[in-house]
Amino acid sequence: MDSSIAFFVELNNSKNTLENVDLSLGNPGVGGTQYLFLLTVESLNKTFGTGYACLITNVHFNSLALSGPIGYAEDLNDAIVYCKEHGIGTLVINANLVELVDFHLCDASISIILWAHNTLTAKRQRIAANCASVKWIVCVSKSQYINMKDTPCFKKCVYINNFLPNRFFAKAEISDYSEEKIVYVGSLMPQKGVHNLIKIWRKIEKKCPQANLYIFGGANVWNTNVKLGSNGIADPYYERVINKHMKKLAHPENIHFMGAKGWTDIGPVISTFRAGVVNPSRYMRDETFCLSAIEMSAFGLPIVSRDRKDGLRTTIVHEETGYLEKTDGKIADRIVSIINTPELCNKLGNNGRKHAEQFVADNEVGKWNELIKKTGEKRKLCRIARFSNDAILLRRDYIRKILYLFESGKAIAIIKKQLNRKHT
Repeated sequence: MDSSIAFFVELNNSKNTLENVDLSLGNPGVGGTQYLFLLTVESLNKTFGTGYACLITNVHFNSLALSGPIGYAEDLNDAIVYCKEHGIGTLVINANLVELVDFHLCDASISIILWAHNTLTAKRQRIAANCASVKWIVCVSKSQYINMKDTPCFKKCVYINNFLPNRFFAKAEISDYSEEKIVYVGSLMPQKGVHNLIKIWRKIEKKCPQANLYIFGGANVWNTNVKLGSNGIADPYYERVINKHMKKLAHPENIHFMGAKGWTDIGPVISTFRAGVVNPSRYMRDETFCLSAIEMSAFGLPIVSRDRKDGLRTTIVHEETGYLEKTDGKIADRIVSIINTPELCNKLGNNGRKHAEQFVADNEVGKWNELIKKTGEKRKLCRIARFSNDAILLRRDYIRKILYLFESGKAIAIIKKQLNRKHT
Protein backbone atom coordinates (compact mmCIF):
# COMPACT_ATOMS: atom_id res chain seq x y z
CA MET A 1 0.00 0.00 0.00
CA ASP A 2 1.05 3.63 -0.53
CA SER A 3 2.18 5.35 2.65
CA SER A 4 -0.21 7.90 4.17
CA ILE A 5 2.42 9.57 6.29
CA ALA A 6 6.20 9.79 6.57
CA PHE A 7 8.39 10.50 9.60
CA PHE A 8 11.81 12.08 9.06
CA VAL A 9 14.47 11.64 11.74
CA GLU A 10 18.27 11.79 11.60
CA LEU A 11 19.78 8.54 12.86
CA ASN A 12 23.37 8.63 11.60
CA ASN A 13 24.74 8.95 15.16
CA SER A 14 22.77 5.93 16.41
CA LYS A 15 23.11 3.47 13.54
CA ASN A 16 25.16 0.85 15.38
CA THR A 17 22.85 0.81 18.41
CA LEU A 18 19.73 0.40 16.29
CA GLU A 19 20.86 -2.44 14.02
CA ASN A 20 18.91 -5.67 14.63
CA VAL A 21 17.09 -4.46 17.77
CA ASP A 22 13.54 -5.37 18.75
CA LEU A 23 11.77 -2.05 19.38
CA SER A 24 8.96 -3.78 21.27
CA LEU A 25 11.36 -4.56 24.13
CA GLY A 26 11.93 -0.89 24.91
CA ASN A 27 14.47 1.78 24.11
CA PRO A 28 17.76 0.05 23.16
CA GLY A 29 19.82 2.97 24.49
CA VAL A 30 19.30 5.88 22.10
CA GLY A 31 17.67 9.27 22.58
CA GLY A 32 13.99 9.17 23.48
CA THR A 33 13.05 11.25 20.42
CA GLN A 34 14.87 8.92 18.05
CA TYR A 35 13.30 5.86 19.64
CA LEU A 36 9.78 7.30 19.54
CA PHE A 37 10.03 8.19 15.85
CA LEU A 38 10.88 4.55 15.10
CA LEU A 39 8.36 3.12 17.55
CA THR A 40 5.53 5.25 16.17
CA VAL A 41 6.22 4.20 12.58
CA GLU A 42 6.33 0.55 13.68
CA SER A 43 3.12 0.87 15.73
CA LEU A 44 1.22 2.61 12.93
CA ASN A 45 2.20 -0.10 10.45
CA LYS A 46 1.21 -2.89 12.82
CA THR A 47 -2.12 -1.25 13.54
CA PHE A 48 -3.15 0.06 10.12
CA GLY A 49 -1.19 -2.18 7.76
CA THR A 50 2.41 -2.50 6.61
CA GLY A 51 3.29 0.51 4.50
CA TYR A 52 0.83 2.90 6.17
CA ALA A 53 3.77 4.89 7.57
CA CYS A 54 7.19 5.41 6.04
CA LEU A 55 10.42 6.17 7.88
CA ILE A 56 12.76 8.60 6.14
CA THR A 57 16.25 8.90 7.57
CA ASN A 58 19.76 10.01 6.64
CA VAL A 59 21.52 6.67 7.02
CA HIS A 60 21.44 3.32 5.23
CA PHE A 61 20.80 0.45 7.65
CA ASN A 62 22.01 -3.10 7.12
CA SER A 63 19.21 -4.57 9.21
CA LEU A 64 16.73 -2.26 10.90
CA ALA A 65 13.89 -4.32 12.35
CA LEU A 66 11.09 -2.04 11.18
CA SER A 67 8.00 -2.97 9.23
CA GLY A 68 7.09 -0.75 6.31
CA PRO A 69 9.18 1.22 3.82
CA ILE A 70 12.38 3.05 4.75
CA GLY A 71 13.41 5.98 2.58
CA TYR A 72 16.76 7.74 2.43
CA ALA A 73 17.18 11.52 2.48
CA GLU A 74 20.35 13.49 3.07
CA ASP A 75 18.50 16.18 5.00
CA LEU A 76 15.08 17.54 5.86
CA ASN A 77 14.43 19.27 2.54
CA ASP A 78 15.53 16.15 0.68
CA ALA A 79 12.87 14.33 2.74
CA ILE A 80 10.23 16.78 1.48
CA VAL A 81 11.29 16.03 -2.09
CA TYR A 82 11.12 12.29 -1.32
CA CYS A 83 7.52 12.69 -0.13
CA LYS A 84 6.52 14.59 -3.29
CA GLU A 85 8.15 11.99 -5.53
CA HIS A 86 6.41 9.11 -3.70
CA GLY A 87 3.00 10.72 -3.31
CA ILE A 88 3.16 10.98 0.48
CA GLY A 89 0.99 13.90 1.58
CA THR A 90 1.99 14.29 5.23
CA LEU A 91 5.48 14.61 6.70
CA VAL A 92 6.21 14.58 10.44
CA ILE A 93 9.42 16.26 11.57
CA ASN A 94 10.99 17.20 14.89
CA ALA A 95 9.72 20.70 15.66
CA ASN A 96 13.31 21.81 16.31
CA LEU A 97 13.95 21.54 12.57
CA VAL A 98 11.25 23.96 11.45
CA GLU A 99 13.80 26.74 10.83
CA LEU A 100 15.52 24.53 8.26
CA VAL A 101 12.44 23.88 6.14
CA ASP A 102 12.53 25.35 2.63
CA PHE A 103 8.85 26.21 2.45
CA HIS A 104 9.16 26.89 -1.28
CA LEU A 105 9.25 23.09 -1.60
CA CYS A 106 5.98 22.73 0.31
CA ASP A 107 3.20 23.14 -2.20
CA ALA A 108 -0.41 22.15 -1.59
CA SER A 109 0.52 18.46 -1.89
CA ILE A 110 2.62 18.44 1.31
CA SER A 111 1.39 19.01 4.85
CA ILE A 112 3.94 19.38 7.66
CA ILE A 113 3.30 18.16 11.20
CA LEU A 114 5.73 19.42 13.83
CA TRP A 115 6.30 16.90 16.59
CA ALA A 116 7.31 18.94 19.63
CA HIS A 117 9.68 16.69 21.56
CA ASN A 118 11.33 19.86 22.85
CA THR A 119 9.86 23.17 23.97
CA LEU A 120 9.58 25.54 21.02
CA THR A 121 11.58 28.75 21.11
CA ALA A 122 9.85 32.06 20.37
CA LYS A 123 11.21 32.01 16.81
CA ARG A 124 9.94 28.48 16.15
CA GLN A 125 6.55 29.36 17.60
CA ARG A 126 6.29 32.27 15.14
CA ILE A 127 7.31 30.16 12.14
CA ALA A 128 4.84 27.44 13.09
CA ALA A 129 2.07 30.00 13.63
CA ASN A 130 2.51 31.83 10.34
CA CYS A 131 3.36 29.06 7.88
CA ALA A 132 0.37 27.60 6.06
CA SER A 133 2.22 24.35 5.30
CA VAL A 134 2.47 23.59 9.03
CA LYS A 135 -0.91 22.03 9.74
CA TRP A 136 -0.40 20.70 13.26
CA ILE A 137 1.97 20.86 16.21
CA VAL A 138 1.81 17.63 18.17
CA CYS A 139 2.66 18.08 21.84
CA VAL A 140 3.96 14.91 23.50
CA SER A 141 2.00 15.32 26.75
CA LYS A 142 -1.09 17.05 28.07
CA SER A 143 1.12 19.12 30.37
CA GLN A 144 3.13 20.44 27.43
CA TYR A 145 -0.10 21.23 25.59
CA ILE A 146 -1.40 23.24 28.57
CA ASN A 147 1.87 25.17 28.72
CA MET A 148 1.48 26.10 25.04
CA LYS A 149 -1.83 27.91 25.57
CA ASP A 150 -0.29 31.39 25.52
CA THR A 151 1.86 30.76 22.43
CA PRO A 152 1.05 32.28 19.02
CA CYS A 153 0.78 28.81 17.48
CA PHE A 154 -1.62 27.27 20.00
CA LYS A 155 -4.50 27.01 17.51
CA LYS A 156 -2.45 24.41 15.66
CA CYS A 157 -1.60 22.42 18.79
CA VAL A 158 -2.93 19.01 19.78
CA TYR A 159 -1.42 16.43 22.10
CA ILE A 160 -0.70 12.76 21.61
CA ASN A 161 1.10 11.29 24.59
CA ASN A 162 4.35 9.47 24.01
CA PHE A 163 3.84 5.77 24.55
CA LEU A 164 5.34 2.42 25.51
CA PRO A 165 5.27 -0.73 23.39
CA ASN A 166 2.48 -3.06 24.57
CA ARG A 167 4.98 -5.89 24.83
CA PHE A 168 7.39 -3.85 26.96
CA PHE A 169 4.65 -3.12 29.47
CA ALA A 170 3.45 -6.74 29.51
CA LYS A 171 6.95 -8.10 30.17
CA ALA A 172 7.91 -5.54 32.86
CA GLU A 173 7.89 -7.22 36.25
CA ILE A 174 7.16 -5.23 39.40
CA SER A 175 10.14 -4.84 41.72
CA ASP A 176 10.15 -6.69 45.04
CA TYR A 177 11.75 -3.60 46.69
CA SER A 178 14.14 -5.81 48.65
CA GLU A 179 17.25 -3.64 48.30
CA GLU A 180 17.96 -0.04 49.28
CA LYS A 181 18.79 0.97 45.73
CA ILE A 182 17.70 3.89 43.58
CA VAL A 183 18.01 4.15 39.80
CA TYR A 184 18.38 7.07 37.39
CA VAL A 185 17.70 6.47 33.69
CA GLY A 186 18.48 9.17 31.12
CA SER A 187 21.25 10.85 29.23
CA LEU A 188 24.20 12.50 30.98
CA MET A 189 23.97 16.11 29.92
CA PRO A 190 23.76 19.20 32.16
CA GLN A 191 20.07 19.77 31.42
CA LYS A 192 19.22 16.24 32.62
CA GLY A 193 20.57 17.00 36.08
CA VAL A 194 22.80 14.10 37.12
CA HIS A 195 25.11 16.59 38.86
CA ASN A 196 22.05 17.92 40.73
CA LEU A 197 21.17 14.37 41.74
CA ILE A 198 24.65 13.75 43.12
CA LYS A 199 24.38 16.98 45.09
CA ILE A 200 21.02 15.80 46.46
CA TRP A 201 22.58 12.43 47.28
CA ARG A 202 24.82 14.15 49.86
CA LYS A 203 21.68 14.78 51.91
CA ILE A 204 20.39 11.25 51.33
CA GLU A 205 23.57 9.45 52.39
CA LYS A 206 23.57 11.25 55.75
CA LYS A 207 20.32 9.46 56.63
CA CYS A 208 20.79 6.32 54.52
CA PRO A 209 24.55 5.68 54.28
CA GLN A 210 23.97 2.15 53.02
CA ALA A 211 21.80 3.19 50.05
CA ASN A 212 23.14 2.85 46.50
CA LEU A 213 22.44 4.90 43.37
CA TYR A 214 22.69 3.34 39.90
CA ILE A 215 22.97 5.73 36.96
CA PHE A 216 22.04 4.34 33.53
CA GLY A 217 22.89 6.65 30.66
CA GLY A 218 25.70 8.57 29.05
CA ALA A 219 26.56 11.40 26.70
CA ASN A 220 26.60 8.78 23.94
CA VAL A 221 22.85 8.13 24.20
CA TRP A 222 22.29 10.73 21.47
CA ASN A 223 25.58 10.25 19.64
CA THR A 224 27.57 7.02 19.83
CA ASN A 225 30.61 8.84 18.42
CA VAL A 226 30.80 11.54 21.08
CA LYS A 227 34.11 12.03 22.88
CA LEU A 228 33.92 10.97 26.52
CA GLY A 229 35.98 12.05 29.50
CA SER A 230 38.63 9.92 31.20
CA ASN A 231 36.01 8.10 33.29
CA GLY A 232 33.93 7.31 30.21
CA ILE A 233 30.65 8.58 31.70
CA ALA A 234 30.03 11.97 30.02
CA ASP A 235 31.73 14.49 27.79
CA PRO A 236 35.00 15.76 29.35
CA TYR A 237 33.53 19.05 30.56
CA TYR A 238 30.37 17.68 32.13
CA GLU A 239 32.40 14.87 33.64
CA ARG A 240 34.48 17.54 35.36
CA VAL A 241 31.32 18.97 36.98
CA ILE A 242 30.14 15.50 38.03
CA ASN A 243 33.52 14.67 39.56
CA LYS A 244 33.45 17.91 41.55
CA HIS A 245 30.22 16.81 43.23
CA MET A 246 31.36 13.20 43.61
CA LYS A 247 34.36 14.36 45.68
CA LYS A 248 32.02 15.86 48.25
CA LEU A 249 30.26 12.56 48.96
CA ALA A 250 31.04 10.58 52.09
CA HIS A 251 30.42 7.32 50.22
CA PRO A 252 31.19 7.82 46.52
CA GLU A 253 31.56 4.06 46.22
CA ASN A 254 27.76 3.86 46.48
CA ILE A 255 27.31 5.66 43.16
CA HIS A 256 27.46 3.33 40.15
CA PHE A 257 27.75 4.67 36.60
CA MET A 258 26.37 1.89 34.40
CA GLY A 259 26.72 3.54 30.98
CA ALA A 260 24.17 3.83 28.17
CA LYS A 261 22.09 0.64 28.21
CA GLY A 262 18.86 -0.59 26.70
CA TRP A 263 15.93 -1.90 28.70
CA THR A 264 16.84 -5.51 28.04
CA ASP A 265 19.86 -4.79 30.26
CA ILE A 266 18.26 -2.34 32.71
CA GLY A 267 15.11 -4.34 33.49
CA PRO A 268 16.77 -7.36 35.20
CA VAL A 269 19.04 -5.10 37.28
CA ILE A 270 16.26 -3.00 38.84
CA SER A 271 14.05 -5.92 39.89
CA THR A 272 14.89 -5.29 43.57
CA PHE A 273 15.14 -1.48 43.55
CA ARG A 274 12.95 0.88 45.58
CA ALA A 275 12.59 3.95 43.39
CA GLY A 276 13.55 5.74 40.21
CA VAL A 277 14.72 9.32 39.74
CA VAL A 278 14.41 11.33 36.54
CA ASN A 279 15.80 14.73 35.62
CA PRO A 280 16.11 16.70 38.87
CA SER A 281 17.76 19.61 37.03
CA ARG A 282 16.84 23.28 37.41
CA TYR A 283 16.27 23.76 33.69
CA MET A 284 12.64 24.84 33.48
CA ARG A 285 11.66 23.68 30.00
CA ASP A 286 13.77 20.63 29.16
CA GLU A 287 11.21 17.89 29.88
CA THR A 288 8.13 17.68 27.69
CA PHE A 289 7.21 14.11 28.74
CA CYS A 290 10.13 11.98 30.04
CA LEU A 291 9.60 8.47 28.73
CA SER A 292 11.97 6.93 31.29
CA ALA A 293 9.56 7.99 34.07
CA ILE A 294 6.78 5.88 32.54
CA GLU A 295 9.18 3.05 31.70
CA MET A 296 10.28 2.79 35.35
CA SER A 297 6.67 3.09 36.53
CA ALA A 298 5.91 0.01 34.42
CA PHE A 299 8.31 -1.86 36.72
CA GLY A 300 6.42 -0.61 39.77
CA LEU A 301 9.03 1.91 40.86
CA PRO A 302 7.91 5.14 42.56
CA ILE A 303 9.37 8.07 40.59
CA VAL A 304 10.85 11.23 42.11
CA SER A 305 11.82 14.44 40.33
CA ARG A 306 11.76 18.21 40.55
CA ASP A 307 8.50 20.06 40.03
CA ARG A 308 8.93 22.58 37.22
CA LYS A 309 5.35 22.55 35.90
CA ASP A 310 6.60 20.72 32.80
CA GLY A 311 5.89 17.41 31.08
CA LEU A 312 6.60 15.46 34.25
CA ARG A 313 3.20 16.52 35.56
CA THR A 314 1.78 14.08 33.00
CA THR A 315 4.13 11.19 33.73
CA ILE A 316 4.34 11.53 37.54
CA VAL A 317 1.21 11.98 39.67
CA HIS A 318 2.39 13.71 42.84
CA GLU A 319 1.81 11.60 45.98
CA GLU A 320 0.13 8.86 43.95
CA THR A 321 2.83 7.42 41.67
CA GLY A 322 5.78 9.32 43.12
CA TYR A 323 6.76 12.83 44.09
CA LEU A 324 7.44 16.17 42.43
CA GLU A 325 9.19 18.63 44.73
CA LYS A 326 10.77 22.03 44.14
CA THR A 327 13.80 21.98 46.45
CA ASP A 328 16.80 19.68 46.84
CA GLY A 329 15.95 19.13 50.49
CA LYS A 330 12.40 17.98 49.80
CA ILE A 331 13.51 15.75 46.94
CA ALA A 332 16.06 14.15 49.28
CA ASP A 333 13.43 13.70 52.02
CA ARG A 334 11.07 11.94 49.62
CA ILE A 335 13.77 9.55 48.45
CA VAL A 336 14.78 8.83 52.07
CA SER A 337 11.17 8.08 53.00
CA ILE A 338 10.92 5.62 50.10
CA ILE A 339 14.20 3.93 51.01
CA ASN A 340 13.10 3.53 54.63
CA THR A 341 9.52 2.43 53.91
CA PRO A 342 9.09 -0.59 51.61
CA GLU A 343 5.30 -0.46 52.16
CA LEU A 344 5.31 3.01 50.60
CA CYS A 345 7.18 1.60 47.60
CA ASN A 346 4.45 -0.98 47.16
CA LYS A 347 1.63 1.60 47.34
CA LEU A 348 3.21 4.13 44.99
CA GLY A 349 4.62 1.43 42.72
CA ASN A 350 1.27 -0.28 42.16
CA ASN A 351 -0.31 3.08 41.40
CA GLY A 352 2.55 3.82 39.03
CA ARG A 353 2.08 0.54 37.20
CA LYS A 354 -1.60 1.35 36.62
CA HIS A 355 -0.68 4.86 35.51
CA ALA A 356 1.90 3.54 33.04
CA GLU A 357 -0.70 1.28 31.44
CA GLN A 358 -2.51 4.38 30.19
CA PHE A 359 0.51 5.11 27.97
CA VAL A 360 0.77 1.85 26.01
CA ALA A 361 0.70 2.04 22.22
CA ASP A 362 -2.85 0.69 21.90
CA ASN A 363 -4.19 3.74 23.73
CA GLU A 364 -2.34 6.39 21.71
CA VAL A 365 -1.39 5.26 18.21
CA GLY A 366 -4.93 5.63 16.84
CA LYS A 367 -4.79 9.36 17.57
CA TRP A 368 -2.15 9.71 14.86
CA ASN A 369 -4.54 8.18 12.33
CA GLU A 370 -7.30 10.60 13.33
CA LEU A 371 -4.91 13.53 13.00
CA ILE A 372 -3.76 12.45 9.52
CA LYS A 373 -7.39 12.47 8.35
CA LYS A 374 -7.60 16.16 9.30
CA THR A 375 -4.39 17.38 7.64
CA GLY A 376 -6.20 18.16 4.39
CA GLU A 377 -8.52 20.62 6.10
CA LYS A 378 -7.91 24.32 5.58
CA ARG A 379 -6.39 25.85 8.72
CA LYS A 380 -6.51 29.50 9.67
CA LEU A 381 -3.19 31.17 10.31
CA CYS A 382 -2.63 31.86 14.00
CA ARG A 383 -2.64 35.22 15.70
CA ILE A 384 0.36 37.56 15.68
CA ALA A 385 3.14 36.24 17.87
CA ARG A 386 3.71 37.39 21.41
CA PHE A 387 6.29 36.32 23.93
CA SER A 388 4.96 33.22 25.70
CA ASN A 389 5.85 31.89 29.13
CA ASP A 390 7.63 28.93 27.48
CA ALA A 391 9.80 31.34 25.51
CA ILE A 392 10.66 33.30 28.66
CA LEU A 393 11.63 30.16 30.55
CA LEU A 394 13.76 28.97 27.63
CA ARG A 395 15.65 32.26 27.80
CA ARG A 396 16.33 31.58 31.48
CA ASP A 397 17.51 28.09 30.59
CA TYR A 398 19.84 29.62 28.01
CA ILE A 399 21.42 31.76 30.73
CA ARG A 400 21.86 28.62 32.84
CA LYS A 401 23.64 26.97 29.90
CA ILE A 402 26.04 29.90 29.67
CA LEU A 403 26.79 29.63 33.39
CA TYR A 404 27.49 25.92 32.89
CA LEU A 405 30.06 26.74 30.19
CA PHE A 406 32.08 28.67 32.76
CA GLU A 407 31.55 26.16 35.60
CA SER A 408 32.77 23.28 33.44
CA GLY A 409 35.70 25.16 31.92
CA LYS A 410 34.27 24.74 28.43
CA ALA A 411 34.01 28.50 27.89
CA ILE A 412 37.76 28.90 28.47
CA ALA A 413 38.48 26.06 26.04
CA ILE A 414 36.28 27.69 23.38
CA ILE A 415 38.02 31.06 23.83
CA LYS A 416 41.48 29.45 23.61
CA LYS A 417 40.45 27.62 20.44
CA GLN A 418 39.26 30.85 18.84
CA LEU A 419 42.46 32.67 19.78
CA ASN A 420 44.58 29.86 18.31
CA ARG A 421 42.65 30.11 15.04
CA LYS A 422 43.36 33.83 14.83
CA HIS A 423 47.08 33.24 15.27
CA THR A 424 47.30 30.51 12.59
